Amino acid sequence: MQTARDIAQAWDDVRAALVRAVGTQRFQHWLDRLAPVRHEDGTLTLGTPNRFVLEWIESRYLAEIVKAVRAAFGERTEVKLMVSGALFSRDREAPPRAPDAPRPSRHRRLDAFVPGANNRAAYRAVTQLLHDPRFAFNPLFMYGASGTGKTHLLQGLAGAYRQEKPRQKTACVTGDEFSGSFRANLRQKQIKRFRAYYRSLDLFVVDDFQHLAGKQATQQEFLHTFDALCNRGGKVVIASGSHPGDLAGIGDRLRQRLVGGLVVKLSTPDFRARLAILRNESARMRRQLPEDVLVYLARRATRNMRDLIGGVTRLGAYASLEGRAIGLEEARTLLADQFDGAAGKGDLGAQILAEVCRQCDVSAEDLGSPSRRRRVVLARKIAVYLLRAHADLSLREIGVLVGGRKAPTVRSALRDVEAELAREGPVAAAAAHIAGTLGLGA
Repeated sequence: MQTARDIAQAWDDVRAALVRAVGTQRFQHWLDRLAPVRHEDGTLTLGTPNRFVLEWIESRYLAEIVKAVRAAFGERTEVKLMVSGALFSRDREAPPRAPDAPRPSRHRRLDAFVPGANNRAAYRAVTQLLHDPRFAFNPLFMYGASGTGKTHLLQGLAGAYRQEKPRQKTACVTGDEFSGSFRANLRQKQIKRFRAYYRSLDLFVVDDFQHLAGKQATQQEFLHTFDALCNRGGKVVIASGSHPGDLAGIGDRLRQRLVGGLVVKLSTPDFRARLAILRNESARMRRQLPEDVLVYLARRATRNMRDLIGGVTRLGAYASLEGRAIGLEEARTLLADQFDGAAGKGDLGAQILAEVCRQCDVSAEDLGSPSRRRRVVLARKIAVYLLRAHADLSLREIGVLVGGRKAPTVRSALRDVEAELAREGPVAAAAAHIAGTLGLGA
C-alpha cells in the first residue's frame, strides 16, 4: 500500500511529465492547481478548484494526465476528476493568476531568430519595441500563415523583455488562454482579480488572436484591457493568421483599434532565408551539416518552418548518433519519407485542395462549381479557411483556386467557418484533422 509520501513523490513525477507534455505555460495556467484527493481501489481521484476548470481539463488534457498518472502510479490506474471544496477555497484566496511569459526554448529565443526579406519588418519592429522606449505604435500586430515565425518572435520578445526589464510585468498568452481565463474568473466571481492582473501589465503578448472570433464578451474585455494598458503606457503585441481587416467574427470597434497600430506581415521564407535558417541551426549542433546537404534541404522544405527545422534536427541527430558527418545521398535517403510523399503534388495550395476533396468526398470540379449541396459548401469553406491560414494567399488568390469567386465571397466564407471554429463543432474538428494530415498543425 502506498504511503502519503509515496503518493506525493509519484505526483511530483506526474507534474514533471505534464510540464513536458503540454509546456510550462499551459501547465501553470490549467494544471498547476490539480491535486490528488485520494488513491484507492486502483483509482486516483484528482481535485480541481471549480467545474469550469474540470470541464476544460477533461476536454483538452485528460489523455496526457492519464498517460502521466499510469507511468507514475501503475499501468492499470484509472483517473477520476472532481471539484474539491478545499481547492476552491484556496483558489479564491490566491493572488491573481495568469499565464506568465514563457521561458523560450533554444529555437524560440529572440537571438536565435534569423531575419530575412520575408520577416525583416516584423523583426525590426519587435527589436525596436524592446530597446527603444519611444516606440509609439500600439498595438504591434503581426500576421501571416502558419510556420512563418510569428510565435518565435512573440515568445522571443516576451523572454527578452523579462530578462532585460525584470521589474516590469509581462504576460504571453494565446487567444484561447485569455478567453478561457476570462470565463473562468467570471464564473468564480473573480473578475476584479483578473482585470487587476491584465490591466497592470507593461507588455501584453497575444498569439493566435483569431481564436477570439465570435466571442463578443471576451472581445469586449480585451478591448477594455487594451485601452487601460494604452492609457498607462503599456505595450500590446498581437499575432494572427490574417490581417486584422480580414479577421471574421471581430467587432468593428476592436478591429479599428487593431488596424490603428503597426500592422506587419510575415510571409513564407524564400530559398535564401531558408538556407540562412538552416546554417544557423546547423552551427548550434555538435556536428555541423555539410553545405550541400543544407542546400538540398532548403530546396525541398518549402511548405513551412516545421519541415525545415524538423529536417535539420533529424539529420543532426543522426550525424551525432553515428559520430560522423553525413553526405548528400545519405541525407536524401534519410529524408525520403518526409519529402517524397509531397513530390509531384504542386504547391501547398494544391495539396490543401486535394486533401479537402479526398476527406470531404467531393471532386475538384464540385469545389469550383456553383453547387450549394451541403457537403460541397462545407468542403469549400474548409478549403478557404485552410488556404488562408496556411498557404499565405490573398483573398483574391483563394477565390481563383475555388472557382473564380470574388474576394467578398471568400471573406464571407471565412467569417462563417471561423464562427464555426469558435463553437468548436464538427467543422473545427474536420479542419484540424485535414491540417494535421498535411502536417500543418492546428
